[in-house]
Amino acid sequence: MNAQAGSVEIRDLVKRYGSEAAAAVAGIDLTIDSGEFITLLGPSGSGKTTTLNMVAGFVQPTSGSIRLNGVDLTRLQPHRRNFGMVFQNYALFPHMTVFDNVAYPLRQRRMGKTEVARLVLDILERFGLAGMEHRRPAQLSGGQQQRVALARALVFSPSVLLLDEPLGALDRKLRQSLQAELKKLHQEFGLTFVFVTHDQEEAMFLSDRIAVFNEGRVDRVGRPAELYDDPGTLFVANFLGEANTFRGDRVDARTYSWNHEKWRTATDRTSEGVLVVRPERMRVFGLDEVPAGWNSVGAVVADVSRLGPSSRIDLVLSDGTTGAAMLPSTELVRVRVGDDVRAGWEVASQAFVVERAA
Repeated sequence: MNAQAGSVEIRDLVKRYGSEAAAAVAGIDLTIDSGEFITLLGPSGSGKTTTLNMVAGFVQPTSGSIRLNGVDLTRLQPHRRNFGMVFQNYALFPHMTVFDNVAYPLRQRRMGKTEVARLVLDILERFGLAGMEHRRPAQLSGGQQQRVALARALVFSPSVLLLDEPLGALDRKLRQSLQAELKKLHQEFGLTFVFVTHDQEEAMFLSDRIAVFNEGRVDRVGRPAELYDDPGTLFVANFLGEANTFRGDRVDARTYSWNHEKWRTATDRTSEGVLVVRPERMRVFGLDEVPAGWNSVGAVVADVSRLGPSSRIDLVLSDGTTGAAMLPSTELVRVRVGDDVRAGWEVASQAFVVERAA
């Protein structure tokens, strides 16, 4: 297989279903680099699948453009885009054998019988499906069906592989196993992967970059660690993991005020917007035990739970809102429900976000 990875440029992409309807996709701008694994992440109805279907050519945009390696594909039929596609339900032909399912896109391209057989048998071997050529989809496990769908999508050497929640129907253990296989597959083939999911952990594990969708727009694009540490918007902070959030005011370049608390800010970061602290970066101290240089907030312990390798402490903060701290189980938790405590964090571990993307 000699696939050439493609770069995709999406510019001002809009989709409306009816002139009076709200836009399902409301002006997406996104550049997907050649060979990268990018995930379109967001809740149901956020526009991610509609965007993928417009890239694939199954849905025509109301306006905007889609380019592959600089060539405009916006009005091109799906089969002429040279994109592989894997659907959530795999979309295998139930009356066809594994061999014929995988051979289908090659025959559509009018390849010779000998070449079809060579390419199909080669990719079935690579996917661990050798010897299953004559089975039908109903005779395969969910994981095997997923591999057949991937083999069919890759056998004709596409420029880009589009994946619409392909692991969504699998149980947790098989899903985790196939996530690792998918990541390895991307590294092996070196293709551009565009992956849609609503699963934050899946996106964090698989992706080079993540585009977080919210109400038809992209709130933020970045590498998983960047988005987690510096989410940019309140939606991203809350969707990509859990966050303690504090809506306060900037006092000066180094001070942030919240509910009578005065907190330090890093000099190289803005202090505008909502302050965010991830639970695993929060620690719980006695009232006079907060380390020097840390920010902290008064709280009451609402619950203490052991969660395998970590302990969770649920808190009621001094303004009556709730928060949480996640501590490694190696750290002895000395607090009990009802204790008055200070929940503290290092200045470098906090981030500031805006309510909505501009």
